[in-house]
Amino acid sequence: MQKIKRLRRKEIKVIFEGILDSFGIEIDRGFLFYETPKGKVYMVNSSFLDFDIEGLRIDKGGFYFCERKGNFIRLSMQAAQMIGQKAKEEKVELLNVVELSEEEYLKYMKGEDVKTVKSDAKSVLLSFRGEVFCPAQIKEKYILNYVPKAYRGTVIV
Repeated sequence: MQKIKRLRRKEIKVIFEGILDSFGIEIDRGFLFYETPKGKVYMVNSSFLDFDIEGLRIDKGGFYFCERKGNFIRLSMQAAQMIGQKAKEEKVELLNVVELSEEEYLKYMKGEDVKTVKSDAKSVLLSFRGEVFCPAQIKEKYILNYVPKAYRGTVIV
């Protein structure tokens, strides 16, 4: 049985502050966050506050939001897209966004790392045609590929 724990306000605050510092946008705080022993953080509607989740697999009723490793937070693709959508709705210019060309996008979505002129950054959001689609990390002038195998391919919708 998977042991999950509900994150305390201080732990959630660290996640939100990291997003604000990295991308310049605040996320709605009306959600609950749970973490698995492997550091995967799931966002759940606050109506689950009084619901006993013991013994349930939270990934079936929650939204995979990020992974925590020490002080480093790596957003999921869905969380990155949610942040991009929120920024569009609120007309906020996001920080640390790298716009990819079609060639770079196709290469990245095939699972390859992409060379960039940007310097090292802990977290960036990747954008294609003005839409945020994925979080990433830049290391030694390369955008490291975090796209799960299930999302890799060459079809552009």
